[in-house]
Amino acid sequence: MAVSPWAFCNACEFCLQGEESICASGHIIGTAPNQGGYAEYITVPASIAVPIPDSLSYDAAAALTLAAITSWHMLYRRTRVQPGEWVLVQAAGSGVGVYAVQIARFLGAHIIATASTKEKLDRAQALGAEATINYGETDLVDAVKHITNGRGVDVVFEHVGEATWEQSIRSLARNGRLVTCGATTGRAGKVDIGYLYTRQQSLLGSMGGNRLDLQHVLGLAERGILNPVLDTVFPLEEAQKAHERMAARAQFGKMLLHPTE
Repeated sequence: MAVSPWAFCNACEFCLQGEESICASGHIIGTAPNQGGYAEYITVPASIAVPIPDSLSYDAAAALTLAAITSWHMLYRRTRVQPGEWVLVQAAGSGVGVYAVQIARFLGAHIIATASTKEKLDRAQALGAEATINYGETDLVDAVKHITNGRGVDVVFEHVGEATWEQSIRSLARNGRLVTCGATTGRAGKVDIGYLYTRQQSLLGSMGGNRLDLQHVLGLAERGILNPVLDTVFPLEEAQKAHERMAARAQFGKMLLHPTE
């Protein structure tokens, strides 16, 4: 079984609407007191267990759960990406980024991927990005406008936060939508209100996903549409090395911890 990351009450107004990830009393597995996920065994409510298709390994399912349902929720449910639209995926080598590229491709969009190295950009292109931008070497907004013939993108997939926030908004086309699920570089993001309303743009928050989202992404992986992207696998006792690799921004995709045999 795969575990949907959100424990929920199944009784509040949001749960009754199917929005389990914003449950009024819910939490992410591993973040509640005395419920860390770095262990050989943990217990979870049966209600959040979802069957893994026979063709998927445990590693593949683990690589998909939180990151893939977050990306699916952002692009399919929150921004409702349409065929032919342009989608800018920030930090495309991250856990959510590698799935955003694939999901946007599945939805029929044109994808611009950003990353900090040529290797990551090449891998993002292999996953389905039509254009790539090295944000350390190129002005992001100018590059986006050049790629889209001055128009901008319909959707920005944002999760970096303060460091990219203003550039992400400036990359939007008129009627564009920015969706964010995180702020790893800081939570302070400036917004020019006049720029926002004169272009009728939308800023959307997104938090994870629900059990149905997990069933969708596992099904897409079973059909070969979504590729579980595994960077490295560490034994549980080497969790520090995994954190160091992530802090160095060396990974592409997901890193896993294997419990001690």
